[in-house]
Amino acid sequence: MHKSRGEQVVILIDEYDKPLIDNMSNKEVYAKVKRGLHDFYQVIKGSDEHEKFVLLTGIRSYVGYTQEELESSFKEYIEEVGKNLGLSYEDTIREIKRWYNGYSWDGKIFVYNPFSTLGFFRDKEFANNWVNTGTPTFLIEQMRKNDDLKPFINKEEVGNISLLFQTGYLTIKKKEMKENG
Repeated sequence: MHKSRGEQVVILIDEYDKPLIDNMSNKEVYAKVKRGLHDFYQVIKGSDEHEKFVLLTGIRSYVGYTQEELESSFKEYIEEVGKNLGLSYEDTIREIKRWYNGYSWDGKIFVYNPFSTLGFFRDKEFANNWVNTGTPTFLIEQMRKNDDLKPFINKEEVGNISLLFQTGYLTIKKKEMKENG
């Protein structure tokens, strides 16, 4: 495109890491996917002269809207959707918070899931948008193998706890200091 039109291209890749996460339980396929993605991204990295902008987002992305950002950037949408649902502005905010403001790294600051929040404004109804599109294959497989998430607590599965945290399936609700001894 750059050569034919003389303009650099913009590359947007959403959930760049999903093929890896979907194949975590199959080490052979995982390794092949990892090599393939590495080669693919090396081509992108080596093509800077043709690119105006490159944005990669992943399942392991640490982003979201803060309360202040939500209310300042989406006030009109909040008012419109609230009106359509028969809710006051305050009640709409309370429900949006209950549905989509659940991710935290420190138990103090919580962020809204951007995909779900935008889906809510588009559809004008509360729904589990992110879970419905994210298809957490590895988590579903683990839950099918086990009655609950106890396997994630033993020492061998610490990596899975990190992954669940990074992908937003687990979050920190609060931090408490324990006394030593």
